[in-house]
Order: sequence, then structure tokens, then C-alpha cells
Amino acid sequence: MLKLRRPKLRLHPPESEYDIPSKPTPIDAEIARNKGTSVAIEATTESLQVCKNDPTPSLSEMIVQKTRENGRLREELAHLQRMQGPNKYLLEEVTLSVERLY
Repeated sequence: MLKLRRPKLRLHPPESEYDIPSKPTPIDAEIARNKGTSVAIEATTESLQVCKNDPTPSLSEMIVQKTRENGRLREELAHLQRMQGPNKYLLEEVTLSVERLY
């Protein structure tokens, strides 16, 4: 009689190299010196502790912050659309010219 073996149940999935954040590299140190951030910097214990101790902004502060960010993103989108306009026109003109050649 064959006995079927039950697979072992794992409570925690095995950790892969992608689950563990990388240690800060010299380039991360350079980014931090220039007041920037990276995933490796944010994953350090010091950075995590600072984030835990930061006060949560009030709802009105969050609304003001998101409104400013939304305005900045709208301005950036408008700028990119202005920059793309002449390129789009040129592409249409070239396409029409090539079609006329055939």
C-alpha cells in the first residue's frame, strides 16, 4: 500500500534576495550628502526610526500639501505638453510628406 506524503506547511514564505533591501553603497552616501534619498537609505534602521517618530500631519496639512503637489504636477504636465507640441506638428508634416512621395 502506498502512503501519500503530505507536504510540509510553511508559515513564512522563504526570503529571497529581493525581499531584503540592499545595504547603502557609496553612491547612496553621496545621495544622502546632497539631501536626497534612495531605497537603501530609507531602509536603514536610523531612517526607519526617524519616520516612526515623525508626527502624523493633520488632515488640513495633508490637503494643503497634496494641493501644492497637484499644482506642481499640473504645471509640469503643461510644460511637457508645450514642449511636445512642435514635435508632434513636425512628425505629422513629415508623415504627410513621405506619403506624398509614394
